[in-house]
Amino acid sequence: MLDVRQVNTYYGDSHVLHDLSLRVTGGEVVAVLGRNGVGKSTLIRSIVGFNPPRSGEVLLDGQRISGLAPYEIVRRGVALVPQGRRMFASLTVRETLGIGRLASRFDDEHRGWDLDRVFTAFPRLRERLNTRTGRLSGGEQQMVAVSRALLGYPKLLLLDEPSEGLSPMVVDQLEGIFTELKTHGVTMLLVEQQVAFALRLADRVLVMSKGRFVYEGTPADVLADAGVRERYLGL
Repeated sequence: MLDVRQVNTYYGDSHVLHDLSLRVTGGEVVAVLGRNGVGKSTLIRSIVGFNPPRSGEVLLDGQRISGLAPYEIVRRGVALVPQGRRMFASLTVRETLGIGRLASRFDDEHRGWDLDRVFTAFPRLRERLNTRTGRLSGGEQQMVAVSRALLGYPKLLLLDEPSEGLSPMVVDQLEGIFTELKTHGVTMLLVEQQVAFALRLADRVLVMSKGRFVYEGTPADVLADAGVRERYLGL
């Protein structure tokens, strides 16, 4: 479904991603792990069009999306749960979820995440519908960010540090939602600092260092390789 081919991404003159390539098949959950500052979030930003690659290409279902505006990439079926949640503080929860519904993404069976399904997953949001997102707790904001991405049922879900700054209880709740999505065949690319959280969700793991992938394996492979965990993950 997702094919990243020899991507080079820069911030000004700073070369961050170096000939980076990866493939994610339909229904697969791929986790990208690594220390802070190695380029994990830049990979997400390159895919969604916030920082377009200077060379290389990104394809979705065989069609090139690199070079498109972010809103056009979203319309092709990509949804993002961004690092830091990225709420419009002046908008209410209802208004923010309304933005997510405008994306009108559907899978082949036209199954969609509607508001009722969101409220089943996150009952707290029903109580907070008319509250401005700037007044929500971090956990509540992340519930909104995930719901905003899921409304319309994306083909590809990009998750950039979804557990960052959240309580263990909220992290467990999100893990349950992502596990459910996995059982329904939603394709996910997960960038995450909490290694145990990522390994429980992932089918395959890529480890990044200095803008390159240096290791690929299953979660069991990572757990069995103390050298990789110590050298690249700081564990």
